[in-house]
Amino acid sequence: MAVGVDIRTFREAVERDGHRPIVDAMAADVVFHTPVASAPVEGRAIVEWVLTAVFHTYDGFHYTDQFETADKIALLYRATVGAHQLEGVEVFRFGPDDLIHEMTVMIRPHTAAAAMDEAVNARLASGGPPPSR
Repeated sequence: MAVGVDIRTFREAVERDGHRPIVDAMAADVVFHTPVASAPVEGRAIVEWVLTAVFHTYDGFHYTDQFETADKIALLYRATVGAHQLEGVEVFRFGPDDLIHEMTVMIRPHTAAAAMDEAVNARLASGGPPPSR
């Protein structure tokens, strides 16, 4: 178990409620390494803004497997973006406070990652500026 986090409960909550359980478990200074940006996204408000766009872009999101260490949970998932099937992995690093302090997402294949990037950027652009930190 990663610190005091029940991976099954966390996984089920995300599958049921989308990005909200992830946001609720994030530390204020969370760092998000996205599959399409070279620099990490930092801070709960901006990460929430990005995750909202991502989860509104996915269809059929569901987890397929999981792994955990003392402070990390890795959840493998599948989803569809437009006509593209994708596979991804989310790696969450939890602190001793049981909050997510770092999140890394990787997606394959490249065509699906590119489609996701395009769809998310369009959604972010139409939704106004990012929240201030």
